[in-house]
This record gives sequence, structure tokens and C-alpha cells, in this order.
Amino acid sequence: MEVLNDKKGLPGIFLAFVFSGSLSTISSGLNSLAAVLIEDIYKGLMERALSDEQQGFLSKIVSIILGGVVMLLTYIVSYLGSILNAALSLFGILSVPIMGVFILGFFSPKANSRGSFIGFLASLC
Repeated sequence: MEVLNDKKGLPGIFLAFVFSGSLSTISSGLNSLAAVLIEDIYKGLMERALSDEQQGFLSKIVSIILGGVVMLLTYIVSYLGSILNAALSLFGILSVPIMGVFILGFFSPKANSRGSFIGFLASLC
């Protein structure tokens, strides 16, 4: 910005490029998350098929909800300190339960998804 300061209008164009790039990245991420949730989770749980209009409407609703969740998470992360400490804490909390589910599935032939999920939740408490 200091280099472009003497050129009239260039700092504003540069900022517009930066903002448009970041907004494009965020919208692509939200649309990808919505598509994954609808295709993999919703269609896997529901037995009836959605029309194209219903799927488009549901995609918009899921994108709006995910955008709100992301905004809420950014507000919460601002109180956690550094992002590295937050990521390491989250990894420390989740790594042992995930390893337990993996070992259960590897060594126990009678393990099922319901029991693994309940065990995962119990180990988080």
C-alpha cells in the first residue's frame, strides 16, 4: 500500500482485488461444504429423492447456516488466543478417542458403528 500511495486510485483497486479474492474463497468453501452435506449426509439418511428446485433451496439454506456457524466460530476463536494453541488443544482432545475407535475396529470383529460412536462420545466426556 505504501508503494502505491502516490498513484491515485491504485490502493483502492488493490484492496478491491484482495477483498474479492477472499470473498470468492469463502463462498467456494461454503458451497462445497453445503454440497458435501447434502450429497453424503442428507441423501444418505433420507430415502426420498429431492427435486432440483428442492436441492437448490436446501443448498442455499445450508450455506446460510454454515456461514452463521463460521461467523460464530471466528468470534469464539478470537478469545482463544493464538490459532496454533487452539489447533493443538483440539488435536489433543480428539486424537485419543479417534485412536480408540480405530483400535476397536481393528481388533474387535463384533464392533459396530453405533457402539464405536457411543464409545467416542463417552471418551470425550
